[in-house]
Amino acid sequence: MRSIDFYVGVDLPHKLASYVEAGERVLLGGRPGFGKTVLARRAFPNGFLIDKRHVVLTGETLSGQVLPSALEGWEARTGSTLIIDEPQLLAPAGLAQLTEQANSARRGYVVIAQMHRPATSVRQGDWTESVVVDRALKMMTSDGRGVRIIALEARLCGEEFSWSERVLRPRA
Repeated sequence: MRSIDFYVGVDLPHKLASYVEAGERVLLGGRPGFGKTVLARRAFPNGFLIDKRHVVLTGETLSGQVLPSALEGWEARTGSTLIIDEPQLLAPAGLAQLTEQANSARRGYVVIAQMHRPATSVRQGDWTESVVVDRALKMMTSDGRGVRIIALEARLCGEEFSWSERVLRPRA
């Protein structure tokens, strides 16, 4: 893992898009209401969003597998970016199958998760990594590739954010 870098500005959607277009996997985190989903939708207006409303992954199936329409829907939209919002609300088997498919496609994608700063901390970049974040990172790095973590520190005003970044590389 490298050191944490801090940024302030309005270019976060462009940075996010450039990372994913270069094939990187990005975990986008922050407190509830910071605009994570809106930011991802702005960076990828034609992205394929899978969230708790996506019946294919939240619906119970006998085998626990993703119904073909979810994977086919993403694959059919050639060049579209996969955006997985709040992975903890999706069926675990379906989510595992989807991230395995995304990892094998060697395309960049975004996972959005809530991250919380410890109540005793005021330092930027001091985020706790919850079970949800830990599970997402394990799935995203299952093939040995790294993940860029972007943590929204604050939404300052309008389109301006402050955020921290770091790259997590799995241990060999």
